[in-house]
Amino acid sequence: MISSLPKIDVHVHCGPYNVTLIRDTDFDGLTERIMPPANIEIACISHTESVFHEMAGGNAKLAEALEHYSQLRGYIYVDPHRVEQSIAEIERYADHPQFVGIKSRNEYHGVPFNGPEYRRILDTAEKHGLAMLHHTFGVDVARQMAAVMPDYEINFIIAHSGGGAFRAVAELFADIPNAFMDLCSSIIERGKARAVADLVGVDRMVFGSDMNLISPFWTIGMFEEGGFSEDELRRMYWDNASRILRLN
Repeated sequence: MISSLPKIDVHVHCGPYNVTLIRDTDFDGLTERIMPPANIEIACISHTESVFHEMAGGNAKLAEALEHYSQLRGYIYVDPHRVEQSIAEIERYADHPQFVGIKSRNEYHGVPFNGPEYRRILDTAEKHGLAMLHHTFGVDVARQMAAVMPDYEINFIIAHSGGGAFRAVAELFADIPNAFMDLCSSIIERGKARAVADLVGVDRMVFGSDMNLISPFWTIGMFEEGGFSEDELRRMYWDNASRILRLN
């Protein structure tokens, strides 16, 4: 199968969460039991504790784990309600060779992405050459992001690509060259990957699985049924993420 191609997974979680659907998903579970069957060689990960409980504590747990798993890369979670602490977290981990970006979800915090809080955080991330993965469900959040992204030399991973609104969101980002579409979602329909590729191009698509919440094979299936060539799949599975996250 073409799905034996090696993959960089740009959207991975580890840690406690009440809707985790896959068992054995501590760091050993991810690296030993979930990643190998899907040929995921690098996983870019955030810690659920930093998202849902304590930002700095979760980031610290992730940093400690990265020291033991060469196949993992990390996202520094940032919170727009704690701008100064978020900036301090970026400064703390930006030079760590396995941290590749920042992550947030503005809807969790009730703060608009185009507000001053996120802009201050983005200023710091840009200074350090970090990418950003931001959860993007629906058109409203995408519009807020589209108002900000052209101002920054930051590669933005559009996590979930709008969910059920993926066509409208892909159209919104079609002319924003630093927007890269991550398709993972529990919402799926035939032709999704091809529809997004037709709008933004395969060089602006990356593979993200949302594991440990969703099996990576769920998203692999979106790509495999899209009628892509092996070269196109290789770019989406590996080359694009390697480039925008500066993994070389």
